[in-house]
Amino acid sequence: MGRSLPLELLEKIMHDVDMDSKEGRSTVSAFACTNHTFAKLGQKILFHDIKIDYIQESKVDLRTQTTTYFYCDADTRVKRSVSGQRFLDLLRKSPHIAPYVYKLTIAIYRWADPPAWHGFFFQPPPPSTPTSEMDSFSLYAIIPQLPNLDCFMGYDPAPTPWQMTEERAQAFFASIIPKFRDLCLFLFQDVPTHLFADCEKLEELTVVSLDPTPPSSPHSLQKPGSGKANLRFLEVGYRVTATEGVPMAKWFCDPAYPALSLSSLRCLQVLDPGCDGNHLADMLALCSDTLEELDIHLRVPERTPELSSLHKLRKLTIRLQAFGRSALTGRSRGDQSQLNPFPHALATLRTLPLATFLPQQLYLNVVLRLISLDNFNNALPRLPGWSDLTRYLNEDPTKIALSHTRLELQQRDRFKKPLSVPLPQIVEILDKNAGLRALKEEMRLTYDYALPIELQEQIVDNIDATSQDGQQTLSALSRTSHAFTPYCQRLLFRSVEITYAQSRSGPTRYETRIAPHIIIPPYVIRDGDASEGEPTTGRLFCDLLRTSPHIASYVSSLTVHVSVSRPYDPPSAHTPSSAIDSFSLYTIIPLLSNLSTFVIDSTFPTSWGEMEDRLKGFLASIIATIPRVGLFLFRSMPTTLFSDCTRLEDLSTFPLDPALPAPTPVPTPATVAEHPGSESKAHLRVLRVSHDPKLADWFRGLHPWPASLSLSHLRSLRVFDFMQGNRLNDLLSLCSSTLEELDIHLRWSPHTTPSLASLHHLRRLTLRLSAMGPFSNIPISQDYMWNPCLYAIPTLRTLPAGPTELYLTIHVVVMTLSQFNDVVPVIPAWSNLAGYLNEDTAVRFIRHTRLVVQRGMGSGVKPKPVQLMELANILDKNTDLRALREAGRLSYGSE
Repeated sequence: MGRSLPLELLEKIMHDVDMDSKEGRSTVSAFACTNHTFAKLGQKILFHDIKIDYIQESKVDLRTQTTTYFYCDADTRVKRSVSGQRFLDLLRKSPHIAPYVYKLTIAIYRWADPPAWHGFFFQPPPPSTPTSEMDSFSLYAIIPQLPNLDCFMGYDPAPTPWQMTEERAQAFFASIIPKFRDLCLFLFQDVPTHLFADCEKLEELTVVSLDPTPPSSPHSLQKPGSGKANLRFLEVGYRVTATEGVPMAKWFCDPAYPALSLSSLRCLQVLDPGCDGNHLADMLALCSDTLEELDIHLRVPERTPELSSLHKLRKLTIRLQAFGRSALTGRSRGDQSQLNPFPHALATLRTLPLATFLPQQLYLNVVLRLISLDNFNNALPRLPGWSDLTRYLNEDPTKIALSHTRLELQQRDRFKKPLSVPLPQIVEILDKNAGLRALKEEMRLTYDYALPIELQEQIVDNIDATSQDGQQTLSALSRTSHAFTPYCQRLLFRSVEITYAQSRSGPTRYETRIAPHIIIPPYVIRDGDASEGEPTTGRLFCDLLRTSPHIASYVSSLTVHVSVSRPYDPPSAHTPSSAIDSFSLYTIIPLLSNLSTFVIDSTFPTSWGEMEDRLKGFLASIIATIPRVGLFLFRSMPTTLFSDCTRLEDLSTFPLDPALPAPTPVPTPATVAEHPGSESKAHLRVLRVSHDPKLADWFRGLHPWPASLSLSHLRSLRVFDFMQGNRLNDLLSLCSSTLEELDIHLRWSPHTTPSLASLHHLRRLTLRLSAMGPFSNIPISQDYMWNPCLYAIPTLRTLPAGPTELYLTIHVVVMTLSQFNDVVPVIPAWSNLAGYLNEDTAVRFIRHTRLVVQRGMGSGVKPKPVQLMELANILDKNTDLRALREAGRLSYGSE
């Protein structure tokens, strides 16, 4: 039933609409006109990425013969529609749109096409036209109104030198640069590097060229202690003017003024076809430890760089160019590099450290531009470079290290104008070359007509690797070709679950009754033996990592399930357990270099004191190195377990006990290197925890022991079971200034109503309620038992009504023993809920409400989900709920 689709699914559907096409924008606009909910959702999608344009003008000082460039809004002379001023007018009429804008792109045009420049280019605009020299220029008013703007892109087909741009525009761009995470300045050449001082947010930068010259004013120098911008992505054009001949590396390593750092760079693209190989090698030396993607031109034999330091490289794009013989007029006809660019390009590729690469680590993309290739159909498959390429791809080190190679052809005439050739025709022509055809049939080479590897990855990424069908699909795909294997393995092993058994390490409780003087031994977790009827997978996964070590780098999440099939039987002598160093879990975790999530749970959680010390020390050592941790092996744990866990951000756990002694951590190379012993709090972002009467005291440090966990940065909080209002208020007081998501249980109690008045940043609230149906042997006079909204709505009324839009989920478990279909529509709670949602305050700040209803099966039994279509038919019998759903303000859910 389409009407009952959850809002999250509808959002995903709308986000997948192609907003770059006219049809996609029209589709979203039509959706936005259907109802109140779609209006906001459609506007957020439509205005997420905004593109506006301006006109560039110039003026000449006749005395100094200097030219100054500036920008202006449109006037009557412009035939092209300029949208900057129109977008400013829209923001003034509809200011609520401003927070929806996360990316702003500006494009710069001239007055007319180049042939007409002589008539208008140097004429000043009319006085009525706002220009960048004036405070009334629309761009100066637009950007300060966009509070969530994270990405700024500026493009000019002919970038002008920074020093030739008028001073008011220079000052404005200098002031906004520190605000962005993603920045493109393809408006200027020679952008001064000192503009990037204090740009700690900046991660992605696109520039034509930079100028490392320090500022003339000492007040503009970088302040002591201000941090560099640690770039993750860098694209440079390297079309230089004043900085001609200056190595690119000097832009980033000048000791006099280093404002940008490449020590964390992941992707580098150099657009200059004639980039000096030595200059590029110096650049690569600054980022060799982290660089994973490189895009370069290899056109000049004496300027090819060496790539031997790029041990983490995963994607390499090389751009080559070949001329037909008729296009070499005026060139040296003996210059074979113009006819066959592969030999010197492959000489660079042979400098790759293939011996240190993991199997199938590198994806190679070869872009070949063909200039005026005569007799194209016959000459293309006979290019001398193909034999060089196929010979290289068939070498053993290359076959092991490369996951796939993609060949892209671009044909141009002698004036470098693109020529259109049907892609199927290119495939047919290239298949005439036996070497290329053999590689294609082995699925180790594709032409540009095939699905790009990025699209293939995106398709594979959308396969549900958590379901059995998804895992079977990925396993089948991984066997189809050499190229698919690494992508499927990354998904299959991204999240790994292994199992162990739990038992006593010595005599059982029954034996202690016979011999009372024997002390009950602690619990251990161990590998289970198939011969004992309890096979486990921990040791199997350890063996897999030993035989295929490259898999270890794919694992980002590890879940350990501990089962208690025979809890009191000690392990056999040949079965490794957590009490000895050869236990498989102690070997697995140090091998997982990219592990970011670790969860351990048990069907029979034990107390902290009943578990053996070796495992507790191991857990204490790894918690300090992992950002997301779930600990459900113990019923309680010491708070001091989290001392010095500065990387910990996400914690899920049973109650903690400050009085319990902390274990002695087992030192590992990671903990010694990263945590030399200085203690500091873990600033949690996400907390999921069971209720405890003194829950807030864990984080206040009111006990004799200092608090090891801080909630001052908490974004999301979930309490697994009911917590009285006054105790929940104490907990919320520790994170009210940052909390954005809250998930709590509400039940009737004299002190159960918590206050949410301090949660001004709350964006998502989930209330979990229970309703006792009139056929569950509960007296109808006890209204609070079968109308949970009597105590839920007072809590909702404490919410602060502000500019933040709230997404509300009401999760109700209906405890009725019979006649579920007839009972649910007449529960009095629905009229109370509808009345609240129709209040003016709720209409203004509650973005959407989702009602989840499940059928309770009794105490201690997991609620039974109801089919969504069936549930929608049942709930629609209630006129209040149906009216809200038809208005687009309420949706149903069954789990």
